Amino acid sequence: MASRGQATHPFVGRSQHMRGLLAAADAAAAGEGSFVLVSGEPGIGKSRLVEQAAREAADRGLRVLWATCWEGDGVPALWPWTRLAPEFAWHRGETAAGAEEDRFRLFEDVTALLRRTARDQPLLLVIDDLQWADTASLLLLRFVARHLRGSRLLVAGTYRDVETGEPLRELLATTAGLCEHIALEGLSQSEVAGLVGSLTGVDPPAARAAALHRRTNGNPLFVRELVRLMGDAAEGAELRVPDGLREVIGRRLDRLSPPCRSLLLTASVLGQRFRLGLLEATSGLAGEPHALVVEVLWGGLSAVRRRELSLRAALALEELHAVDVEPWLTQIAHHFRLAGEWGRAIEYATRAGRRALGMLAYEDAAVHFERALEMHEQAGGGDPLARCRLLLAVAEARMASAQIVAAREAYRRAADLARTAGAAEPLARAALGVGLATTMGIVDRLEIELLEQALGAVGEADSVLRSRLLARLAMALHDIASVDRRRVLSDQAIAMARRAGDPAAIAVALVDRHVAIGIHEPAEELLAMSGEVVRLATARGDRHLELRARRLRVGSLLEVGDMDAVRVELEICEAMTGELRRGDREWHLPMVRAGLAALSGRLEEAERLAEDGLRRGAPTQHPGLAVFHGSIIGLVRFLQGRLPELEDVLRRSAERYPTAPEWRCTLVLALSDAGRLDEARQQFELVAAEDFAILAPHLPRLHTLGLLAVASDAVGDAGRAALLHRLLAPRADYFVQVGQTGAGCLGSVRYFVGLLCCAMGRWDEAVAHLERAVEANARIGAVPFVANSRFQLARALRAGRGTGDRARAREQLERAEATARALGMRLWRGGAEPDRPGAAPLTRREWEIARLVADGLGNGEIADQLSISKRTVESHVEHVRSKLGLASRLAIMTWVVRHT
Repeated sequence: MASRGQATHPFVGRSQHMRGLLAAADAAAAGEGSFVLVSGEPGIGKSRLVEQAAREAADRGLRVLWATCWEGDGVPALWPWTRLAPEFAWHRGETAAGAEEDRFRLFEDVTALLRRTARDQPLLLVIDDLQWADTASLLLLRFVARHLRGSRLLVAGTYRDVETGEPLRELLATTAGLCEHIALEGLSQSEVAGLVGSLTGVDPPAARAAALHRRTNGNPLFVRELVRLMGDAAEGAELRVPDGLREVIGRRLDRLSPPCRSLLLTASVLGQRFRLGLLEATSGLAGEPHALVVEVLWGGLSAVRRRELSLRAALALEELHAVDVEPWLTQIAHHFRLAGEWGRAIEYATRAGRRALGMLAYEDAAVHFERALEMHEQAGGGDPLARCRLLLAVAEARMASAQIVAAREAYRRAADLARTAGAAEPLARAALGVGLATTMGIVDRLEIELLEQALGAVGEADSVLRSRLLARLAMALHDIASVDRRRVLSDQAIAMARRAGDPAAIAVALVDRHVAIGIHEPAEELLAMSGEVVRLATARGDRHLELRARRLRVGSLLEVGDMDAVRVELEICEAMTGELRRGDREWHLPMVRAGLAALSGRLEEAERLAEDGLRRGAPTQHPGLAVFHGSIIGLVRFLQGRLPELEDVLRRSAERYPTAPEWRCTLVLALSDAGRLDEARQQFELVAAEDFAILAPHLPRLHTLGLLAVASDAVGDAGRAALLHRLLAPRADYFVQVGQTGAGCLGSVRYFVGLLCCAMGRWDEAVAHLERAVEANARIGAVPFVANSRFQLARALRAGRGTGDRARAREQLERAEATARALGMRLWRGGAEPDRPGAAPLTRREWEIARLVADGLGNGEIADQLSISKRTVESHVEHVRSKLGLASRLAIMTWVVRHT
C-alpha cells in the first residue's frame, strides 16, 4: 500500500482542527473508526493540515496511506484506490453483466482488506483533492465510509469547496451524517506573521504582516508565493502586492533560466503529477511543477506546440510501459487526443473503457467510450459499424451504472446504425440490452420492436443468439400478447438452446419462461423447470444462476403450500447470498421473510422487515425493490384494516401501471373499506369491463384472480363473480403467492373461491370451500387467513340457515374475532354485512363500531382498540343511531344481536 512522503512547508495555526483530527486518530486506534472531510479554497492548507496530522498520527502508532486524485482527462478509473492498494486484484473481467452485484463484491472486498489491514496496526487513509476524483472512486469512498464502525480505520479526504461537481456533491449529501466536516478559512494576521517568520527566519514588521493578511485573506499559498517574490524588498519599502496569483506565478517564471522554463513547459503537458521517467523521456530533464504553474504554462503554449509535446508524451508512455501498458491506457489516450492522432486515441480510449469495465468502474468506462465516440466524430465518423459498436459499449456501461435513460438512448442509436448497415449481431446486442431494466406492468414497445427486428436480421437458422432473442421476446410480450404466442416463442427458444447444447442458453431460456408464461403453468411444472436450472448451474459452477433459480423455487413452493421446502430454500439462498456477497439482492431475503411474517400474523415484524429490506436495497436502485415493498406493506395494511391510508399511492400506481391490474384491484378494496362503494364500483368496472377483456394476459395469475374475487364480493358484482369462479375453482388446492419469487402469500385459493360463492349466493358450496380453506390455511400457518376464512364461513352458515348452522356460525365468528384481537388485525368483511335499512346503509367503520358497542365497550375503549380518537368514535356512534333510527346504545346493541 502507498504512503506519503515528508512535509515540505512550515505548519502554523490550525490548532483546533489538529486536535480534532488527532482525537479521531486516537479513537480509530481504540476501535472507533470514522470519516473526516476537510474543505476550503485552493491553497488554504487542506493537504498541509492533514499531512501534519498524519505525521503526528504516525508518531502515535498509526500507519498512514496517502493517495492524490488527478485533474484532467487522462486519469484511470479508481486511480486513488489503485495507488493505495496496488497489490489488490482490481481487474474483475471485461463484461458489465451482473454489474451491480460485481461492483458490490469489489467494494466489499476493498473494505474488508482495509479493515483487515487496520486490525494489526490502526490505519489513517487519506485521499487528497477529491474534487478531481472519478465517480467510481467516490462511490467506493462512500461504501467504505458506511462500514467504518468497529474498525481501527480513519478515512480523511480533502476537496476544494469551489470545485464540487455533481458526483462529489452526491457523496457529500449521502455521507452528511457519517462524517466530520472541517471547513478551513484563512490564517489570522498573527498566524500569517508566524508563517512569514518560518519562511524567512525573520519576524516581519507588523505593517507588512497586516498588509499580507489583508491582500491574501490569510491564504497560506498566496502568502508563500508573495513572500518568495518579494524576498528582496527592503524593510519598510512600500508593499506592492500583484493583482492576482497568476501574475505572481508569471513573474516567478520570468526569472527562471531558459532550460528550466523549457522543462516546465514540457511538464505542463504531462499534468501536475507524473513519473520522472516519463518527463525524462519527453524532455530529457526532471521535475514536478505546482498545479497552478501547470495552468499558466499550458495556457501559454501555441496549438502546434501543444500537439507536438502531447505526441511526444504519448509515444514516451508507450515506450516506457510497453511491458504492462494497461494502467496507462487512459493517459496515452489523453495525449494522443491532444495530439490530434484520432485513430490511436480512439484505440486507447476504447481499451481504457474495457479496462474500467473490468475494474467495475462503470461510470468511468462510459466516459471513456463516450470520449472515443466523440473522437470518432471529430475524425470524420466514416465507419458506421465502428460507431455502432462504440455506442453499444457506452450503452452497456451506462446500463451497468444504472443510468437507464442514457443507456436506452445509446442502445436505440446503436440499433439504428446496425439496422442501416444490415449488421445482425450488433442489432441483437442492442435488442437484448435495451430491456435489461424492464419492469413488470410496463410494456416496453422499443424492446419489442428491436427484438422482432433482430430476429429478422439473424435469420431462421439455429443459433444461441436467436434462442436468446426468442426467449426475451416471449418475456417482453408478457403483458400484451396471447399466451399461445408467448408459449410458442418460449418453446422455440428452449428447443433451439437444447439443440445447440449450450447449458447457459438453456438455463436463460428456462428462466425467461418463468416470466413469459409462468402464470399459465402448474406450479409443479415450474418447480421442474427451476430444478433443471439449478442442476445446469451447479454443473457449470455458476452459483449466481443457481441462486436466481432457487429464488424462483421459493415462489413456486409457496404456491403449492410446501412451507418446509420454502424454509429449506430460504436457508440455502441466505447462505449463498452471504457466500457470493450479492449486494444488489441483499434486500430480497428480508422482503421474503417479511411476507412470511405477515402470512403468520406477525404484522409489526413484517413491516419492520420490509423497511429493513427497503433500507438495504436503496443504494442498488433495483426496479423490483419498490414492488416488493409495496406488496408487503399493502398486505399488512389490508390485514390491519388500514388499506384506505394507501389510496393516493394506489391511484398513482394504477395509472402508472395500467397492465398490472393488482394495483387497481387493491384500490377497489381501499375504497370499499372506506365505505365509498360507488367509487369502488367505478374503479372495478375499469378492470372488469367486457368480462375482464383488457386483463386477458393476467387472469390465470392467482394473485390477480384473488384480488378480483375480493373486489367483486366487496362491490356486490355477482355476474363477474361467476366468471372469476370458473377461473379459480380448478386451482382451488393451490395457494396465492405474490410475484414470482415470494413477495408474499394470501393464503389458500379456497378462501377466494368460497368468497365468490358467497357473492353468488351459493351458500352450500361456499361452506364446503371455506371449511377446507380454514384447514389449508391452518396447515401452512396462515393465521390471519384462518381468521378471515372462519368469518366468511360464519357468513355462509348464517345465510344457509340449515339445522344448527346459526350455532356453528356463532362459534366460527367468535373464534375469528378472538384471533383478530390477538393479532391486532381487522377481519375483512367484504359483502358480509347483514341486511340493514336500504335507505341508510352503514359504512364498514360504522358497522365495526356498532359491533363493539354491542360487545359492551365504551367510546374510550373503542377508540383505544381501533387507534382512533374518542371524538371520532362519538361521531360514528351518532351516525349509526341516526341512520338506523335508534334512540340509545342499548337499541344499537339489540339491533346488532338481531342482525347477527
